[in-house]
Amino acid sequence: MEPEELVATLDFRYLTDALTAQEAIDILRAAQEGKAERIAHLKEVGYPGYSTAAGWRAVGKIQRSMCKIRRSI
Repeated sequence: MEPEELVATLDFRYLTDALTAQEAIDILRAAQEGKAERIAHLKEVGYPGYSTAAGWRAVGKIQRSMCKIRRSI
């Protein structure tokens, strides 16, 4: 999604004192630089998630294996 499209979905009614639509677009445009590298990094190492060890006690080996496979995709 292009920055203009994303900003068009937001209601800036209560934000313009701190951030205008044009400033948001400028911030998003600046963030485009390096985006491909950040996406590649996330695909390679994944994004950390929250889990509890106690919750995994009831999960069988097959389900744990499926979770590992999904994370590697």
